[in-house]
Amino acid sequence: MQLEHIDAIERRLWSAADTLRANSNYASNEYFLPVMGLVFLRHAYRRYLAVAEEAAAGRPTRGGRARPLAKQDFSQRGAIFLRPEAQFDHLVALPDGADRAAAIIAAMESIEADYESLRGMLPKSEYHELDNEVLGQLLRTLDPDELKRVSGDVFGRIYEYFLTQFADQKAHDGGEFFTPSSLVSLIAHVLDPERGAVLDPACGSGGMFVQSARTVREQGRSPTERLTFRGLEKNAATIRLARMNLAVHGLEGNIRQAITYYEDPHELLGKADYVMANPPFNVDEIDAEKVKADPRLPFGLPGVNRRARVSNGNYVWISYFHSYLNRNGRAGFVMSSQASSAGGAEAAVRRKLVETGDVEVMIAIRSNFFYTRTVPCELWFLNRAKPERLRGKVLMIDARAIFRKVTRKIYDFSPEQMRNLLAIVHLYREQTERFLDLVADYCRRAAREGAACRGAAADFLGALAELQAALTPVDARSADPRRGPQPSRSASSAWRTGRGARRLRARGGRFRERGGRRRPDAKLRAAGPSGGPAAGRPPCPIGRRGRRPGAAGGPPPFPRHPADRDLRAAARRRIERRLEQPRRDPRPQSRGRGAPERGGAAGARTLPVAASALARRALPRRRAARRGGAGQAGGPRRDRGQRLEPHPRPLRRHRS
Repeated sequence: MQLEHIDAIERRLWSAADTLRANSNYASNEYFLPVMGLVFLRHAYRRYLAVAEEAAAGRPTRGGRARPLAKQDFSQRGAIFLRPEAQFDHLVALPDGADRAAAIIAAMESIEADYESLRGMLPKSEYHELDNEVLGQLLRTLDPDELKRVSGDVFGRIYEYFLTQFADQKAHDGGEFFTPSSLVSLIAHVLDPERGAVLDPACGSGGMFVQSARTVREQGRSPTERLTFRGLEKNAATIRLARMNLAVHGLEGNIRQAITYYEDPHELLGKADYVMANPPFNVDEIDAEKVKADPRLPFGLPGVNRRARVSNGNYVWISYFHSYLNRNGRAGFVMSSQASSAGGAEAAVRRKLVETGDVEVMIAIRSNFFYTRTVPCELWFLNRAKPERLRGKVLMIDARAIFRKVTRKIYDFSPEQMRNLLAIVHLYREQTERFLDLVADYCRRAAREGAACRGAAADFLGALAELQAALTPVDARSADPRRGPQPSRSASSAWRTGRGARRLRARGGRFRERGGRRRPDAKLRAAGPSGGPAAGRPPCPIGRRGRRPGAAGGPPPFPRHPADRDLRAAARRRIERRLEQPRRDPRPQSRGRGAPERGGAAGARTLPVAASALARRALPRRRAARRGGAGQAGGPRRDRGQRLEPHPRPLRRHRS
């Protein structure tokens, strides 16, 4: 089973885990943390098994015995070292009488003892609230047999899927802890981090860090050696999710609890190499007195309302992101679509930002990309090391018509759509080699798919030829001994198998295209010099001088199917029934003065009679108009080239 075939398993796991919530004392905003803790253990165990098999093959030996696996063997390969009591198989195999909550807590504590960044972050006491039988069922639900045979980063995807579902249920802080993976991936690939410090001032569950590390890993490099992660988050429970998310992908980061509007515990002003963020949109509760002297606002406050609050916090975030960058830093973040067109003090801040020349790319995204919001957004990208030739330019991409529909209310980007958007950025940056690599990769992919389909196409063409031979009617000319051998019809004319075409072939005729219509070839009717058929052509008894099929000297009659006779008889009966029925005027009858009631004798007058009478009254006027005379009833005169005006007195309606 491959990674793309686990959609059904993801849905089944989520349904089973969500059903167990009814058997606990937790609300939906409290239930997600113990569930995510078990998903974390299962994913960590999967990574442990994959890395243990790889590390065991290259272990040094001493005295014929291999060195036991250690923590560093797993950290170098992006995995977590698990002691025997923390391995998921041990927890699943516990008997019904064992205390599963205590075993899970012991597993979490052993992991925290080996990894200082996770100390105090993993859920432990929450499992005491779950029944022992419910815990056993939940452990077995997260360990199906199908997932033991999968390949790829399956549980990493399942972890992200559970985060997505909890965000969709607004199970935590309105779902603001999770950014859709398609937007995060696009930001990471446009930024293209290589080496340095990555800062997320509103890190949520740490998806920006995971995706930036994945981008470095795609380049064949180690993210743990090249990147360091720093994050800020105001919610303590979200910090626990973020650290678990980093650990489950073999990463470590320094994530601190702080309100970014007023605090900067990392002190990275002007020091960050990369800034990635999805901040909350349109916040209007920022205390202007606390931030008005903040050095992270080089362009000033965007505006203050009557309550001494910043009227809109969008440009506070943008100013913070720009001030965190060093001289060669780059930033990519999600922003409300209102920020690019806001007026007043926000427009003044935007003008100062654009005048720096650091705004590089802006991408407009349509609505329904977020799980808890339906508003459109934009992706902003800043570059402090922007080349001078591009200082006065900003690449703006309208991607609102580019999307893939995942569910009725959720959209995202397909891999091909994302690569095509990146190709536009590469061309703007004059990175022609990367664009050509993308085109070459598309060509190689098309060639591979074509080679894989070659055998299937050959089988299909063979089956199609057999079917065509079975359905092609027998040519009556080949059975006529007087005509001799006839050339076989070409494959291009095999589609001419209608009933009229079969009759024409039975009579010896051929088709020739004339103006898009199929007609019998008139040259076949020409006679030779001696009155016989033309040289090299079979006699064609079509036309006035031709003989009908079945006549003396003519071709044999074309055999008709019995169904044709039945169809013709049925059609004849329908026509006769219609002719027998009286044809009534479908127009509604007038109820004016002197008009008879509907259904009376006058109301039964037929439409053709009334129409013909009306036409007879209008005919003299039409003739007079063509002659240019007066006509009846004072008809209008018309000179040549003059437009005929309508008669001022309309025709009276015909009354029967």
